[in-house]
Amino acid sequence: EDLDLEPNNIVLSSVIHALTNSREEGSAERALRLLDRMDQPDSVAFNSVLNALATSGDEGSAEGAQALLDKMERMCRRGNEEVCPTVQSYTSVIVAWSRAKEPAMAERVLQRLERSDAGIEPDSAVYTSVINSYIVSEREGSLDRASELLSKMEDLRLSGDASIQLTPSIYHALMTAHARNQNKEGAEKAQVLLERMEEIRDIGHTECTPTDVSYRIVMRAWNQNRHEGYGDKVKALHARMTKAVKK
Repeated sequence: EDLDLEPNNIVLSSVIHALTNSREEGSAERALRLLDRMDQPDSVAFNSVLNALATSGDEGSAEGAQALLDKMERMCRRGNEEVCPTVQSYTSVIVAWSRAKEPAMAERVLQRLERSDAGIEPDSAVYTSVINSYIVSEREGSLDRASELLSKMEDLRLSGDASIQLTPSIYHALMTAHARNQNKEGAEKAQVLLERMEEIRDIGHTECTPTDVSYRIVMRAWNQNRHEGYGDKVKALHARMTKAVKK
């Protein structure tokens, strides 16, 4: 006798997780269909599908991820605490909008997280994802907005927010983008970021200590620009780098 068996939530969740890790074409869409079949999905299942959508790069994946986050928020407001969004939920949607080169949409998701009353707050990974979305978008004014968000991270860290870590990689991405402009303004902005790293290090936040890469990015920016006096700037930077590395 044939049995009419339906997979339960545990089985569906396992298959969704496997699809998320497969990176095969169409896996995100298949994971989304399986999620719809679950009678009691939790935030883990939702986050798996959000991650699949964020990393797929398929057309419409950012919109799909946003719609899924909206659904999680609605269900959470109605009292279903099992599906309340986590920081990971918001981060995945931000990454999805970043891949779609829509940094303003990514920042809107960040703002929603900042306003959340669910007891969660954006951490370094969230802010960095939004900053990177502006950097890769290559839109007019995007680097300035990225710099403003980095300044906000600095303010949070210096005010005692332990969830924010000002690591060199955050600065390097923005410094490199400025250096890529190959003009005096870009070199100056890259150097300002380097000097900000030094200032933050000097007040005790050693996680922000510039590395030799930090100095080399700025030296390369000045070398590419070759504006009057660039040689002296490069020599001074090299001396600072040598002194810093010896410490």
